[in-house]
Amino acid sequence: RRWYDTTWSSLVIETLVHQPLFLSEKIFKPLAFYHPFQVVAAPGALCRLKSLGFETYSNVFDESYDEVENLDQRLDIIIDNLRSIELKSYDSLTVDKLNYNRHRFFNQQLVKERIVTEIINPIIDYVENSRR
Repeated sequence: RRWYDTTWSSLVIETLVHQPLFLSEKIFKPLAFYHPFQVVAAPGALCRLKSLGFETYSNVFDESYDEVENLDQRLDIIIDNLRSIELKSYDSLTVDKLNYNRHRFFNQQLVKERIVTEIINPIIDYVENSRR
């Protein structure tokens, strides 16, 4: 936790940076620890996080890199973002996003619902369909 308390943002480098899109536990750490982030991953990583209900930081970073297929071009945008960071207090929008992401990450009811809809129900459907 000290790492997050003494740094301004995170650069998350995912295990896979080409297709298929894969998000590991790495991307969820800054969500849990109040940190704006950029992610080096396959295109669409930020879009996937948004589809999971998380906020990203387009108010802080140029997030157009998320749509760029070419890895070198994605990295160029991310590096430009890193070079332009101004180490200052977070604005109110960023603070709101940080709080929202942490709350969503630790929302136990949401986790339970997702386990049911994404794991248990598909298993039940599979078992019921295999009996036919």
